[in-house]
Amino acid sequence: MNKTQLREERNTRLAATDFWMTVDVFPKLNEAYQEDLIDYRQALRDITNGFADDATDIDPTWPTAPTPELTK
Repeated sequence: MNKTQLREERNTRLAATDFWMTVDVFPKLNEAYQEDLIDYRQALRDITNGFADDATDIDPTWPTAPTPELTK
């Protein structure tokens, strides 16, 4: 995987959690899940750090997505 492919996969994984971040849904999540979701999304944004732009053999360790938990 090169850095462009890494960014594409990262963006796909971020997009998969966008729904949970909306103002209608996020407040209804339990506090622990809110924190896990914020940490997960930050880990995804940080995943490209430390790889050269011309790297072609990137094999990242992807963070585990938290499981949604509604409180209301």
